[in-house]
Amino acid sequence: MFYTELNSKIDYSRDNLRWNAWGAYGQDFFRVGQMQDILAFLADEFKISEIRKTPPVALEEITLPKSSFSPAQIRELGKICGSKHFSTERRERVLHSAGRSYYDVLRLSFNTLKSFVDGVVYPSKESEIAKILEYCAKNNITVIPFGGGSSVVGGLEVVKGKGQKSVLSLDTTRMDSLLSLDKESYLATFQAGIYGPKLEKLLNDKGFTLGHFPQSFEYSTLGGWIAARSAGQQSNRYGKIEEILTSLKVVTPSGTVETLREPASSTGPDLNQIFAGSEGLLGIITEATIKIHKLPETRKYFGIVFPNFAAGVDFIREVNHREIPTSMIRLSDKNETRLYQTLGTLGKKNTPIRWIKNKIQNQILQWKNLGEDKCVILLGLDGTKEDVSQNFSKIKPLIGRFFLVHRKNDGVIETSAFVITVRDMTHRDRTGNRFFQRSDPFLMKVQNPIVGRGGFHRVHTKAVFHHVIA
Repeated sequence: MFYTELNSKIDYSRDNLRWNAWGAYGQDFFRVGQMQDILAFLADEFKISEIRKTPPVALEEITLPKSSFSPAQIRELGKICGSKHFSTERRERVLHSAGRSYYDVLRLSFNTLKSFVDGVVYPSKESEIAKILEYCAKNNITVIPFGGGSSVVGGLEVVKGKGQKSVLSLDTTRMDSLLSLDKESYLATFQAGIYGPKLEKLLNDKGFTLGHFPQSFEYSTLGGWIAARSAGQQSNRYGKIEEILTSLKVVTPSGTVETLREPASSTGPDLNQIFAGSEGLLGIITEATIKIHKLPETRKYFGIVFPNFAAGVDFIREVNHREIPTSMIRLSDKNETRLYQTLGTLGKKNTPIRWIKNKIQNQILQWKNLGEDKCVILLGLDGTKEDVSQNFSKIKPLIGRFFLVHRKNDGVIETSAFVITVRDMTHRDRTGNRFFQRSDPFLMKVQNPIVGRGGFHRVHTKAVFHHVIA
């Protein structure tokens, strides 16, 4: 696999996925060994004198109402996909009843989730989905599409329509095949239930990449990306998912919609753009044809330190005005930058050599007038060796007096920031619940204004530690 830093061997079986947290068993985030140091750092940041351990409830303690499906409905739904692919079991129902936002995880961990799906079905082909939707339409049953389950915007919230008594979760992950690959037109058609790592590995093995790496990449599916209109960390080069999408197939209660596989059209409206971002409201996305690219010959990712946020914005604007192709430009504010620095020192012994290096680095930063307001940009270039070299030579003069702090030619630079670190702590290590002063769906406010095709990322949070899950 070209992107060797990506894990393509995750076990996505529903018994191996965490029912109340992010990720799968056996998969931990990149700083799990320094958890105590991270907790101490955050406790100091938020002025918390004591972080008490607060264990999550067990699965058996979740207040789960009895499934509202009648024995006859269970038999009928079981016939469509086979009885082993339809379930009303506790774990399946709980797992499929919430996404993985802070709000969802807190409700699962403290047994405050109020609504649950009544059953889960796993179709393997479009004809089965059509039969499921036809049956549910006739019997007034709500259907909620489920892919990777990584939704953070309430897309999996169990809400019944007027007069509806039951809710069915339709899990698409049995539909995860590469259907075709056009090496001349650079197009690939996949079933929509395929997870990101499997999709990327299948393409890498044939010399291609999709280049779409949202932060939920390991635990999200192609259909989910389209439904959520997702962006990836390298979208500057490869495009957001709606720009990558060429055609799709959607099964609805009224029939199947299939858009044309053509590079462009002068007619409108563009149905692809209507379904992209629909969050599953318009139907079940079952198949998509997407634009692919030859694997880049080389990658260059590096960091640049700026004296303040405004200087970083000016730099991004200048790069975009000059139309210098980049794969990624990400600007962190001073708090996020400081977190990068802290995470980089965790677990490392304070040896004399390290002490000397730190002193030299601090002296250089002071000499460059890079004080407490300093911010860092992570910038990436992909392509042929010649293109990357030329584009870097165009960018380098723009850096001017600012400090080039890190360069990495092989592998994607680690871009986990405050949001990701806290999310991973909450979801994978089962630590950090009761983070917040109040629990509502909008605890985290993220502003991501766009400057040309580049962007900068500012994170503001109301997070306050009070308890930690053990």
